[in-house]
Amino acid sequence: MALGLRPDMQVRTLADLVPVSEELAPEHLDDALHRHARNFSALLAPPASEFSADVTGGLVRASVALLVGTHDAVILHVPRTLDEVALAGLRMADEVLLVTTQDLFSLYGAKRTMWQLQLDATSDRCRILINRFGRGQPAPLDMDRVLGVRPWGAVRFDPAVRRAQDVGELLPPRSRRAGRDVRGLAHRLVPLPRGGG
Repeated sequence: MALGLRPDMQVRTLADLVPVSEELAPEHLDDALHRHARNFSALLAPPASEFSADVTGGLVRASVALLVGTHDAVILHVPRTLDEVALAGLRMADEVLLVTTQDLFSLYGAKRTMWQLQLDATSDRCRILINRFGRGQPAPLDMDRVLGVRPWGAVRFDPAVRRAQDVGELLPPRSRRAGRDVRGLAHRLVPLPRGGG
């Protein structure tokens, strides 16, 4: 939805790679990628109705390995359900960005997820990102105590996000607040080369 894809649109997904999974090649992946007008590509998950046992962790691992060879950065957006497919992607990740909100239920949920994935406070792979950060909720010190690790960053609450999502759009390139926060976090994760803009 956030990419502007409507349910009636015919798009390629990870499920289209199942028939060639034994001989997966870069051209198969290139053909399956959805190219967005904002200059990025996405390998989409199939709709729940098309998700089958043939979409395996092995297919995810092979797809990610090939994408890493042809792209500067590969971001995996993993669903909340930690099934075999999600775990395969997480195990390959150089860094895991665990997104949570400030409320105590979400913070304890994030802590439980860290435990399940063996990403404890001493892990250099896991960074905690607070989404919809706002005043009047638990102070950062409380978050440190609940999570056992200091949050790495935050994205401020921004009504523009919901407005954009409601019409299936991304935030404008020069958006403020949440947009500025996300751009800053992206540059911290993948620093621009000197002289890059």
